[in-house]
Amino acid sequence: MNMKELEQFVRTLQDAVNGQGQAIIDLQAVIKGQEDALTALQQGVSGVTNELATRIRELRNWIGADEADSPFYPEFKALTARVEELGAMIEGRNKSAPTKRNMTDADAIRVLTGDLKDDSHKEAAEKASLTYAQVYSCRLEYTFKHVHKALRDGNPEYKNTWAK
Repeated sequence: MNMKELEQFVRTLQDAVNGQGQAIIDLQAVIKGQEDALTALQQGVSGVTNELATRIRELRNWIGADEADSPFYPEFKALTARVEELGAMIEGRNKSAPTKRNMTDADAIRVLTGDLKDDSHKEAAEKASLTYAQVYSCRLEYTFKHVHKALRDGNPEYKNTWAK
């Protein structure tokens, strides 16, 4: 390697070192910016955390307060009474059912053409855990009209013996 090539090589290395130095300076600036952003975020989170802690303390104090001291207690008491009243109304319905459940298409097919087709309404209802009214309404084509239509369309000779 001659002197000229050596000088060129040294200049190239110096440029590379200078470029790396500038890159390091740029990275330091980015790191500083990220540190500042993180510090701001931590302060913001700390503020939010303190606010949440204050709100939680307020709620705990409110919950632990005497029922009469709570501003929402009369409304809560009225709503509780209404819910209990509605629950009693719902539970009062359908007392004849062994279980309280809705009749499905499968139940309808079972009471029309399945193993319960020859049983009385009451017997079929008991065996299928339905109400007498559900079985009666289905068999007399008041409900599950789509099932009756499908049975008639699928088998032209199908005849509902329960319908009048």
